[in-house]
Amino acid sequence: MTGDQATSLTKVAKAVTKSFEEITPEQEYYIGRSVGAVLVNKYKPYPNGPANDYLNLLGQTLAQASDRPETFGGYHFLVLESPEINAFAAPGGLIFVSQGMLRCCKSEDAVAAVLAHEIAHVQLRHGLQAIDKSRMTEALTTLGAEGAKTLGGRSSPT
Repeated sequence: MTGDQATSLTKVAKAVTKSFEEITPEQEYYIGRSVGAVLVNKYKPYPNGPANDYLNLLGQTLAQASDRPETFGGYHFLVLESPEINAFAAPGGLIFVSQGMLRCCKSEDAVAAVLAHEIAHVQLRHGLQAIDKSRMTEALTTLGAEGAKTLGGRSSPT
């Protein structure tokens, strides 16, 4: 085996190994905090303490009834100053709801449905599944690139 082949094999092995690594609850928490920081940088938190307290009370109650009632850092809910109709769930239990979304909700049940939907994203680890898929894509890309580099110059015997 040549040095270049050994280097290629090492790159592929690292990429494949990484694609199968489990993301720990602590890593999930820090990934979620990073996502949350990006969101809070884009949309200001709504500075109404009672509104945020109420959203947290409702959200915590719903989270306790979910199949994943606890996360590494706990669930946290925040209203964002934005007229957009949107809600976001970051890995680890950070959930953001825009003022625009809340204005669309005509009842507490409607707000609860939005929060339950976002809690389900956390529970089912949808954000982390995207990371896992990206890791697998990276591993396959590395495998293809290194294979082409190593075997690309050879002609096949006939």
